[in-house]
Amino acid sequence: MNRIIKHKINIPIYYGYLIVICADDVEEIAKKYDVPGIKNKCHDAYVFRNKTNEYVYVQKASITYGAVAHEAKHLVNYIFSDRGIKLDVENDEAECYLLGWIVNKIHKYINIG
Repeated sequence: MNRIIKHKINIPIYYGYLIVICADDVEEIAKKYDVPGIKNKCHDAYVFRNKTNEYVYVQKASITYGAVAHEAKHLVNYIFSDRGIKLDVENDEAECYLLGWIVNKIHKYINIG
């Protein structure tokens, strides 16, 4: 069994939690959190959610900046959708702030030993 590092962060303004999960065994994460979509070993990052929590799984050994940004955008979409907030391409400042916050939080936790 490999080491799983989990960080639970309160999402400001929008409520709920962002949970960053760092591990090297995607199958173990799929089983532990009952997420059938990540059973494929090629995933270096993946997002999933429940009622008030947004999860991001990160495989530290192979994660890239692009993958973090990609998954963070999915998280923004989930958070807005789950809270009934409509994305607005003409007025996206709140979306951009949330995206930056998520990217920063993910990087903060994947860069620790």
